Amino acid sequence: DLDLTNATASTSYIYNNVRYERTVFASLADDVIVCHMKAGRRGALSVGIDFASQLPAEVVSHLKTYGWNRIGIMATDGTIQTGLFQRELEKQGMSAVVPRPESQKKVMHLIYDDVKANKPIEMNLFKEVVSELKGRGAQVVVLGCTELSLIKQGRDLGMGILDAMEVLARTAIEKCGAPLKKEYNCLITGQEDF
Repeated sequence: DLDLTNATASTSYIYNNVRYERTVFASLADDVIVCHMKAGRRGALSVGIDFASQLPAEVVSHLKTYGWNRIGIMATDGTIQTGLFQRELEKQGMSAVVPRPESQKKVMHLIYDDVKANKPIEMNLFKEVVSELKGRGAQVVVLGCTELSLIKQGRDLGMGILDAMEVLARTAIEKCGAPLKKEYNCLITGQEDF
């Protein structure tokens, strides 16, 4: 059943003597779609949920605005292995440079042994990874992990670094309709005057 007044779509069916029901609700104002599913017998319903983040699309859009097309990615092993940023870059005709295994170990060390352990940041490791990525052609390096965002606080990271969390915050401000301060137009370090 489709109910345009309430923005819902519902369906039900019987399979193997179990009644299944699904109702989907959409809210344009909240930019969300919710799916409610239930089964008439305990344990009869098993679902896998895939979370699709807009973060990679927003980051890539920001990079594309300034004409960058070869992008280094610093993130957890999981983010690198899933290709979260790489796929979005590829969709937009851009390419990703991910750390070589030895450099990826340094990224994980920075995240888990420095930031999460609340220990001093070993900036030499950070700079080594950035240097490796840029040495392989990355024009900008994306910090694609919340812990890496914390490294940026109060430190000069050099030119060509984009903090994905800043892009997310900027997008939230824009979606709320609030004016953006001029210094937040370009979030790539060393490119603020763009």
